[in-house]
Parts: sequence; structure tokens; C-alpha cells
Amino acid sequence: MRENFTCYFNLEQPAPDSSVPPGRQTLQGWLVPKSEYHYTDVRARIGARWFPGVFGFPRADLAAHFTPGRPVLLGGFTIAVDLAPGPAVVQLEALAIDGHWQPVGVFTLQVTTTETVPPAAPVHLRAHEFTRGLALLLKGGADASATNLVREIPWPRALRESHPPIYGFLDEPAASANALYGRLPVLGWLFHAEQPLRRAFATTDLITLQPLETGGEFTGVRQVFEGMAHAASSRIFGFVDVPAQLPSPVCIRIFGELADGSLHLCLAVRCRPTVTEELKAAWPAFSLGRFWQGWRQLRQAWHQAGVPLEGGYQLWDETRVVLAEYFRKAKPRPPAPRPSPAPSITANAPKPRRVLLITHNLNFEGAPQCILEIARHLARQDGVRLLLLTPKDGPLRAAFEEFGTEIKVVAADCFYQAATESAVRRAAGRLASTLDWTDISLVVANTIMSFWGIPLADAAGKRALLYIHESTTPSAFFARAFGPGVLPAAWAALRDADAVSFTARPSQAYYSGLRAGNNYLHTPGWIDITAIDRFRNSRSRAEVRAKLGLADREILVLNLGSVCDRKGQHIFVNAVELLWRRHPSIAAKARFLMVGARENDPYNDFLRAVVRDLGRSNLVLVPETGAAYDFLHAADLFVCTSYEEAFPRVVAEAMAFGLPIVASHVHGIPDMVRAEAEAILVPPGDTEALMNGLIRFLTNGEEAARWGQRARQRVEKDFSSEHVLPLHSALVSGLAAGPG
Repeated sequence: MRENFTCYFNLEQPAPDSSVPPGRQTLQGWLVPKSEYHYTDVRARIGARWFPGVFGFPRADLAAHFTPGRPVLLGGFTIAVDLAPGPAVVQLEALAIDGHWQPVGVFTLQVTTTETVPPAAPVHLRAHEFTRGLALLLKGGADASATNLVREIPWPRALRESHPPIYGFLDEPAASANALYGRLPVLGWLFHAEQPLRRAFATTDLITLQPLETGGEFTGVRQVFEGMAHAASSRIFGFVDVPAQLPSPVCIRIFGELADGSLHLCLAVRCRPTVTEELKAAWPAFSLGRFWQGWRQLRQAWHQAGVPLEGGYQLWDETRVVLAEYFRKAKPRPPAPRPSPAPSITANAPKPRRVLLITHNLNFEGAPQCILEIARHLARQDGVRLLLLTPKDGPLRAAFEEFGTEIKVVAADCFYQAATESAVRRAAGRLASTLDWTDISLVVANTIMSFWGIPLADAAGKRALLYIHESTTPSAFFARAFGPGVLPAAWAALRDADAVSFTARPSQAYYSGLRAGNNYLHTPGWIDITAIDRFRNSRSRAEVRAKLGLADREILVLNLGSVCDRKGQHIFVNAVELLWRRHPSIAAKARFLMVGARENDPYNDFLRAVVRDLGRSNLVLVPETGAAYDFLHAADLFVCTSYEEAFPRVVAEAMAFGLPIVASHVHGIPDMVRAEAEAILVPPGDTEALMNGLIRFLTNGEEAARWGQRARQRVEKDFSSEHVLPLHSALVSGLAAGPG
């Protein structure tokens, strides 16, 4: 065993200074980091060449020696290397959780001049892996290089394949795969020749083993392994987190737990993740010449790299798929400019008598609550009567009805599943004919999901205002489960609306080139500080904390918001577990709550399973609630881990409660809380940076309190509803009054 200042390690096979034949050889050993360190991967350098390894083999002997309190340590590694005759100096490196490779140790092997091991036959690049690279190349613009892209995509991708009596294969993630909101899809098959597979897990960072669905037939496996009972039910499926700080390519490891309770590292592949911002990037204007030029350049680059490409019908079929996607999502040609004047916030315009509001649901979410407060202001301050349309009823209905809003639940599948933009317009016309338009002078559509409100207004000859809360391109937002007519209809809505209001300036960048004139403007978000202070004064903080079962000196770290992949609660879980492993005394003093969980939702079920397996009693998922202020009043530290946010109300609420904030540095958040002024801002998906932000506030209560005070001062100055809501009211009045 050897030791350095970060870890203990050993090369077991071949032994250092031993003689080995030239050619492909496998190094085997182990590495155990010391308590304040964590490693996620290993590699070896021989001369100028790097060789990726597989790190994380379960070792009961290491657990017995180092006594970590777990039955196994995921410390074993293998590295396949190519050796030339003569002395081989092997530099072993390990990937730290902060994303940096660190030298571990140096070993020397004596390579003989006989018994050369032949190299493995080259593996074909699959057709869909080629076309995923082609999509990246096309969306990358004129500066994208096929040669550089080929260097980024790992090949061969498989580092550990079937090894009887365990058989398996990963179809996904491929050499390049989409990692939306920091999560890669996992799909494949896995079984043991004799024992049932009890559970399967995936990981990229060895912090959490994330459960996969198991069971069900994977096409063709039963036929190939005829006679093996467990081959017929071998399918595995799920997602695996990819912390943003880990360099690309990442190594995905699949573990299997057998019926006897033993844990095995079964499969390992490398992948170049296509991250969220790459997925959101707009396709260029459609050009068949551009497409085929990129296709040829990429094929030539792979050929020069010595990688054979899968051909035949597979390549043709996958090429047609990506060509169709390019055609469907290509950025439209800039619309002709309209002579209409830019919308303005007109304080002296007459108030409209009646306004039609549209929102995609009435849930306890930021966007519906925004339109609720605008509606309340219009009704109570301006005397406006309101009609609200929504495809989905919810708990906010009662709040709207308190000030006399008429609510209609309408069917919206005709919009969301439309085959063409014309179909959206026809459906809008049919809906318009069923409504009473008396005295309605303006339609206000809330979020890009309410795009159909713009053709609805057009069918009735009314003016329209569209609020955009999303920090993403329409093509990315409508990528899942929508009809092909939705995207062009959304583009048309941005062009045709009399005004498109963004609550965060950075969000406008995703919609550039889609407007026809000067119809974009920024009207900031807000928070009702008076209502929050009224709540805070109505009950003591000690009373609320007692209601939530918090001990007197227990620190409450709050992650509040709908539990969904976009909000990044999986990153929060990983950061808390990393904190437990590296600084257990700090982690033990806090309770970490994720408030906003839902039932019968795959992501929520996944998160519950991860939390259950970790067994940290102070890491808890709490159902969504209408009593969010209780948690904010009781909290000591607020955390926002979102990948996308325009003007997140929950961050503004945390500011109003005077909480120190650790948040993702994305979109509108830096406009609300400035880095190192009112909040600690970290890259989205970076578990190491998030953990460090938590430590900074958890270990210095006085500093945390000062930051909370600065956040409160900022929200009072810039985001108070008393100052901001009249701006929105004036915008509504000015638009309703007409141009000029």
C-alpha cells in the first residue's frame, strides 16, 4: 500500500517492476481517498498517451481495513493500457469531485519483447451516435469544427462490457447523449446467469448510486441467451446525474445487486453529454447545402480518426431523422418589420373594463401566482372585471375567485397536439366563438404554454399581451410530447403579440430574431413585501419552527419549489451527501428540506428512492403546500438549484424573509441577487460549488445574517409590489387603450 496527502492506493496486477508482455494489458488496483477528499474516476498516462480507467469496483476487503461504516468501499479500479517493449512509466491520476485531475503515483513496468497481445478489433460508431454529433455540429454555427467534435466524443465508449456470469449492454447513454438538466438517460439490459437481479444502480460521481427500473423484456436478449432464465426480464432503464463540474467525457457505471446481497460493478461506458444550454441552442436557418456539407465533414473526421461508421439502412434512417428535426426546428426567417410603435407603460391611460387572462394551470407555482397578483391588482386597484381561461384547474382557483374572477376550464389538447399552425388558428377561432367578448379589450397570456391566447385574441379582433417566464428557446421548450404545429404557432405568437413582456432581461436572448417589430419589453418581477411582513408579525419564528418540529439550535436549509428536474433537486441531494461524507460534523447540525414534492411523478419517485437509500434522516422531501411562508419563516438558509429561472418568485420571497441565499448563477437570478453582494451564486449543476456555498454559511452565522440583511434591502428597493405592480397595470391599460 502507498500513501500521499490525499489518498491511499496500490497497483495489484501487474506488480510494480514486474515483467509483462507488450500489447494490450489491464492494470488492476485500488484507491481510497482520505476523509476530506473524494475521487470519481482514474486514468493512466504512459508517455504522451492517456488511458481511461474504470473506478468504483466494490471491495469488502478495503471496507474491513479502512472501516468506513459501509460493507464495501467503491475503491477498486482497472485500466486497459497499450504497452511497447522496454520500461513503461505509468503515471496514475485520479479525478477529484471538483473536476480536476490530480497525480496519485508513478509505477514502472518492464515490458518484454515477446508474446505481443494483439489489439482489439475496431468498434463501429453507431449511426445514431454519428447523427447526434451532426446535430451538435450544425447548431454550433460557423465556428464549429468536425475535427474538434470528434476529439470530444469518446471512442470506443465501452470500458467494461459483459463478463460472465454477468451479462449486459448499455444502449444509452451513447457516445454522445442529451443531458437535459444534468441527467443522462440510461437504457440497456443486465442479468446474472444464475441469480435474480434484485436492483440496479447508475452513477457518474460515486456519491450516490441512483436506482434504475429493472425487469421487462429487452428486444432480442431472450432469443440470444436462450435457456438462461433471467434473460427474459433483463431490461434496465432510468437516469443518472452528471455534475456540471466533471470534465467531459464522463464515465457512467452500472452496478447490480444480486439476490444474495452482493454488489457488482457490471458495465461502464463513457459519454460526451450534450448539456442543457447546448440542447436549448437554436438551429440555424434551414439549408440543405449546410446539412450535407456538415454530414460529409463529420464523416471524414471520423474516418481520419480511424473509427469505422455503421452504414446501410441504419445510417440512412438516422440521417433522415436528424434532417427532419432540422427542417422542423430551423430558426425561421426574420419576420418583416411591423410599423407599429413599441409598447409603452402608460400611467395615464384609461383602465380597461374587462380583461381576458390565460394561464396554463392554477397550481402553487411561480408563474400562475404572478398572474394571480396582477389580476388582484387589476381588480381591486383598477376596478377591472376578469375572465380567466385555464386548461388545468388547481388550488389557486379560490384565490382568484376572492376578487370576483370568472374562471373557465377549457380543453387545450387541440392546441398542444396540433399538427399545423393553421390547426392552432382554427381551434382558437372555435374557442373564440364560444366566449362572451363584451367589454374585453385585451387578452393577457401567461407563459409560453399559453401561446394559443394570441391567435385567440386575433380571432376576436382583440389586442394581446404575452408574458414570458421561461429562459429557454421555444424549440427546446416544445421538444417533448407536443404536436408539430405547436412550435410554429409559438413563433407566430411572439411575432403577433402586441407586447411580449419578459420578467428577466437575460431571457430575451433566447427569443432574439423571432419578433417582427418593437413588441418586446422588460417589466420586472415583484414580491408583496407587505404581505410577507404581515405574516412574519402574526406569529413568532419560534412558534413556526416548533410547528415544523425543528429543535432550538437545528439549522434549517430550505430548497423550496416544485420538485422537478428543471429545479435541480437531484443536485441538492448530491451536494448534501457530499457534505455528509467530507464534513459530517457540519452536516449533522442541519436539516435539509426539499418542499414541493408531488405524488405519481417519475422524477419525484426517483428522488425519494435516492434519499431512502442514502439513509440521511435529516434530508427530507416534503409535499407541496400552500403554507410555504411557514418554511421560509423557519429557515436559516435558502438554496435554489435550478437550471432555468427568469424571475423566480421563491428567491424574491427568500430575500423578503431576510434569508442568506445560495443559488444557481442562471438567467434572471443574478439580476435579483448579485454574486458576492446579496447571494452566493454557483454554476448550475455543480455539486462541489454548492457544497462549498453551504459550508460558508453553515459555519459562519454572523456572515450569513449580514448577507440576508443585504438581500432584504435589495428586494425592498427594486422588487416591491408597491412599486412594480403599477408598472404592469399601466402596461395592461396602455395596451388595452390601443396604439398611439
